[in-house]
Amino acid sequence: IGSTIVKKLLNLEIGELIIVDHSEYNLYVIMSFIESISPDFPVSFSLEDVSDAIASEKLFEFYRPQYVIHAAAYKHV
Repeated sequence: IGSTIVKKLLNLEIGELIIVDHSEYNLYVIMSFIESISPDFPVSFSLEDVSDAIASEKLFEFYRPQYVIHAAAYKHV
């Protein structure tokens, strides 16, 4: 779900996209994908667990996002 949303966002003119995931592998996969099709797209990556309130608060303070899309989903859930 998250990667599909990211693919759609690549067509928009946005200031910066911040992708957060708790999996280093998932971040690597989406980073490689974005770099292969849109290497100049403004994107940052953060390895965080969004259930960690302190880490999430720091992330929000640092980036001050205008919009937040939470797209976590696993097929086995």
